[in-house]
Amino acid sequence: MPTRWFTIKSEIGYFTSSSPLTDEYVLYVVQLERQTGEWIIIGGYAGEAVTVKRSMLDSRQTAG
Repeated sequence: MPTRWFTIKSEIGYFTSSSPLTDEYVLYVVQLERQTGEWIIIGGYAGEAVTVKRSMLDSRQTAG
């Protein structure tokens, strides 16, 4: 979506599985782009949100 100062781009994806051991989650990306002469300036953010937590292990836990 172009605006006066920059262009906004975004994408979103929803991932699901029939496996009882796999989480369901949403991935998203937001990007701002600005062209000034020959220069292009780009900044963005990507993230995820778990919608259904099924896995028994938490990836933030460490062994030992």
